[in-house]
Amino acid sequence: MPSGYYDLYAEAGSIFIIKLNFLDANGVSANLAYRVGNSYYIPEELKAIGWTEVTSIFAKLQVKKKPTAGGTDTTLIEFSTDTTATNPIEFIDTHLDGSGNPINDHNILIYTTNPNFAVGTHFYDLEMTFNGKKSGVDQTAIVLRILQGRFTLTPQVTG
Repeated sequence: MPSGYYDLYAEAGSIFIIKLNFLDANGVSANLAYRVGNSYYIPEELKAIGWTEVTSIFAKLQVKKKPTAGGTDTTLIEFSTDTTATNPIEFIDTHLDGSGNPINDHNILIYTTNPNFAVGTHFYDLEMTFNGKKSGVDQTAIVLRILQGRFTLTPQVTG
């Protein structure tokens, strides 16, 4: 599956928040926050190669001045599901309420209280790393690029 393309915009000195909705093959919001049985959500790409269980999901978004092979350019800001991340990514509960409606309209929340890096237009991508098993056997982690595009930070005028 090719990644989606979406340009992001943030303002220096202001809070940046983006809410995303990662959908499954049927267009339903995938529940990334909770296990169902022994497994977290299994993307179709992993099911196609025989994965039967996802034991963990990790997400990371990096903004860089320019896209380079191997991501060797300096990272301007990083968002992550790592519990020690300064700029967090959170997986949000998408369970249904008693009427069958989703509790939330998104399942990924990315935010920072101060996007403080070089003003201008840069590049980003959002990747998710899946760890899991195929018929009970541990598999090498697989990374899926979910979203990519330009990330523009506009300057703060009022000081």
